[in-house]
Amino acid sequence: MARYFTVAQAERMLPEVERALGDALFRKAEYQKADRELGQQMQRIRMAGGSRVDPGPLLALRARRDTSAAALQKIFDRIEQMGVLVKDLDIGLMDFLTLYHGR
Repeated sequence: MARYFTVAQAERMLPEVERALGDALFRKAEYQKADRELGQQMQRIRMAGGSRVDPGPLLALRARRDTSAAALQKIFDRIEQMGVLVKDLDIGLMDFLTLYHGR
């Protein structure tokens, strides 16, 4: 169910939402870094003809990537529970729904 905000309510929530968005940006960057490193390692393995590989570092990268993705999802769930809609994480665009003349 949608939650509607007055301007004052939205302004009071901004610090909490901004903290959550900062956390989300950090987690997104961590995810992207781990995903990029994992892709580079997989490419290196393919180029080496699939030679014997120690799976430990690959599993650690995958775990780091997956942990960041799960943490990012929890942050988005928390923001959604606040009633705020994230439109664009990178630029910090979010919507606080409001009613104006009943609409």
